[in-house]
Amino acid sequence: MIVKILYRNIILTLLILSYSELLALSLKDVIDTTLSANQNIKIKKENLNYLKGLKSSNKEVFDPIVTTNISTKTTKSQNSVLIDPKTESTTKTNQFNLGIKKYYLSGITLSSGLRYNYNDVEQYQKTSDENIYLNISYPLLKNNTKRIVGGNLELSDIDIEIGKLNYQQKISTTILETISAYFNWVKLYKAYELNKLSKQRADKLYEEIQILTNADEKPKSDLKQPLASVISKNLSMITSKNDLANGRNLLCIAMDISLKQCAKLTNPTDNFFQIAKDKSTILSSSNIYHQLLDDNRVDLKILNMELKKSQLSLDISKDNIKDDLDFNINLSSNSQNKNSAISIPNLASNDREGHIVEFSLNYKFNLNKNNKKGQYVSSLSQYKQHKLSIEKIKKDAHFELEQHINKIKTTVGQYQQIQKSLKIYKEILQDEKDKYKLGMATTLDIIQTQESLSSVKLNIINYLYSFSLQLTQLKYYTQTLLSKNGNEFAVNYKDR
Repeated sequence: MIVKILYRNIILTLLILSYSELLALSLKDVIDTTLSANQNIKIKKENLNYLKGLKSSNKEVFDPIVTTNISTKTTKSQNSVLIDPKTESTTKTNQFNLGIKKYYLSGITLSSGLRYNYNDVEQYQKTSDENIYLNISYPLLKNNTKRIVGGNLELSDIDIEIGKLNYQQKISTTILETISAYFNWVKLYKAYELNKLSKQRADKLYEEIQILTNADEKPKSDLKQPLASVISKNLSMITSKNDLANGRNLLCIAMDISLKQCAKLTNPTDNFFQIAKDKSTILSSSNIYHQLLDDNRVDLKILNMELKKSQLSLDISKDNIKDDLDFNINLSSNSQNKNSAISIPNLASNDREGHIVEFSLNYKFNLNKNNKKGQYVSSLSQYKQHKLSIEKIKKDAHFELEQHINKIKTTVGQYQQIQKSLKIYKEILQDEKDKYKLGMATTLDIIQTQESLSSVKLNIINYLYSFSLQLTQLKYYTQTLLSKNGNEFAVNYKDR
């Protein structure tokens, strides 16, 4: 699923960024590009593959071990005095060994195999020996449970789950950074557009006053304040344009695209999240977000996984303190065939067969218990630390979440109040213009009112930016930043 997340839109995104001359960017474009291009996400994925490889290597101990040996040799030696001491005889020896050993998660070790030995002594005798055996060893005290014997495999499974959670966290964190950078770009773009409109108003005011002064309806001195305002707006435009370019660069860094691709981006197409009544209604009940935090927070899940690792390490270190007691069963079947070339008693041709069934208990004292006990105490302390850390972090996380929700409520309240100010300042500006025509106000009064109106509009931009950022962070805290598909922002980011 996560692989599909990263590569679903990669071709389309790269084609757009590579070949379009100029590009207006939506929030969805930003998210898709980040998921397909960001190197930090890819690095985290490779780390997950590394952990999976480690698990495969830990399985090796439970793979069957097959050993085989085939040998043949020929030797020459002086014959026995019973045959002819003046001659030599040739001995041919063939050996074949095949063994299989398997270690099981239950702790049982099973060994079985076949041994075959054939001797051909020229002019003397031929001998063949066969041995089939089966050995079963079962631990009664130490290493006799699946959890302990397969401890490394379980630790590998936990590490893989932690790796998946870290991968998910990296995607979520990267998307948070990208969305935050996008909203910052939106804020700077809107501030730039606001400054551009403010400059246009200053230019228009200057032109209007110039017409009045040329008609001798107003003194020439009335042009000084509007001209100073125009110059001030020109300076603001230079700063605002530079800030906008820097904001775009920060967004490109977050998406992890090249400077050449970044230069093609013109403007954001999506707006901030709009503050509506339903938002404040949702925030009035924070229980749902606290429940989401308990259910979804990745850092808490990782800590719980670390707690499982500590518990397993604790169980293994406790088991290591025990002595070894193994129950063994040995079964073997032997057969021997001997053909002698001379008729001497006990050397005549004969066959022998034998079967052995053997039961035994092997006990080993663990004389290094102080070291093992020290490891147990250390593991117990680590387990308790993880448990206390989870409780502490979970408690703090709920306080932080509640404070964050309160911040959003505060922003909503401030936005609602600033909207009232906006309406009032629009009316005041029109009044000042009417009064100026009647000679009851100065150009400075109009300029100051325009500045106040621009300040109110800028505050609205900042409040909407703060609200969008805070709502994004709320989704991040509760791990609902991405939808189940993993590539769509869970909140509707389009204008209402």
